[in-house]
Amino acid sequence: MKYLVAGLTAAALLGGCGSGSNPFDPGATTGPGTPTTPTDPTVDPTDPNVDVNSRFLFDVGRDLTMNSVTFDPLNNQLVINNLPFDGPDQIYSNIGSRNTAEFFASRKTPTTGRIQHYAVFVKRDDLEATAAAGAEWGDFGFGGANIKRDSFNLPANGEYVYTGVYAGVRTFNDRTGLHLVTGNAELLLDINDLDPAAGLQGNIVGSVTNRTRTLPSGTALTGLPNLTLNSVTFNTVTGAFEGGTANTFDSAGDIRDSGTYEGLIAGAIGEEIGTLSVIEGVAEIQNVAFETVEYTAGGTTGTARALTATNTPTVQALVDAGLAVPLVRVETADLPTGAVITSTTIETQEFRSDFNAREIGVIGADQVIP
Repeated sequence: MKYLVAGLTAAALLGGCGSGSNPFDPGATTGPGTPTTPTDPTVDPTDPNVDVNSRFLFDVGRDLTMNSVTFDPLNNQLVINNLPFDGPDQIYSNIGSRNTAEFFASRKTPTTGRIQHYAVFVKRDDLEATAAAGAEWGDFGFGGANIKRDSFNLPANGEYVYTGVYAGVRTFNDRTGLHLVTGNAELLLDINDLDPAAGLQGNIVGSVTNRTRTLPSGTALTGLPNLTLNSVTFNTVTGAFEGGTANTFDSAGDIRDSGTYEGLIAGAIGEEIGTLSVIEGVAEIQNVAFETVEYTAGGTTGTARALTATNTPTVQALVDAGLAVPLVRVETADLPTGAVITSTTIETQEFRSDFNAREIGVIGADQVIP
């Protein structure tokens, strides 16, 4: 099972870094009388978040291992590091776009790049955002996200609206597969309130609507609920923000997905904002409509329900695949011979998958000029 492979692979990757944490690394040994320097075991020496203008969604314990990404505009390619089995050249080729987000796929040969990976990419004048994940691990798999900026200044005091695009990669905890997700993003920024405290100030909230998804092949899937980005403050000096919570809700108003988001204010006058997010929750929820009919036959009356023990597994399989289930109708074969339908009602029943999804997403948004 992949989660075992993931742990071993992550350990091997960290072990090969020569960080001092690998007891089998010759460089980590010391001879007699050689002084040693204690290493803080809580600090990950491979953490790529060392540049104020670049943020990675990085957590080795969750297989969020991507630590470098470069966009090659000449060849329209991404070069992504530290995702196992995505190919030795680490090149992702463009395979399409939607809602101004670009989609990329890793390269496979008979002997390399054997686990297919996909990436989404959003570009603004001063900002680039990328999210990537493997599609064939059998669980959430390895992945990650990054935003980087060319310049930064806070905008003048006041309140601002930013609109743009969301793009994400969605994987599952007990099966293979990956969905490409896009949506419309809106972020609100208040520079003045909250008042500065401990190096933080202001407020940022946001949302993603019209969350549309497809298979990498382009097959359309059912829509996803709006994503809410809850209140977070930003660093006065760097324009970075972190620790924000993110949620989606089901039709009853209960939390469906939960997670976190972080990001950067970008641009010479703070005219752009980029975010990284990761959420987890039940993969599929669908209210399926079906017929219930009243009928008469041979002087007796009866009721027939379109959802039966026979077809319910088929309906569940469609829901689990993210495909829209059409109205389930009562078939003639479900009725007695000679039955006459006297009434038809439409009911709904909620179907849920018994597995979860993890979605890694990014936003690139521009300030709305009144």
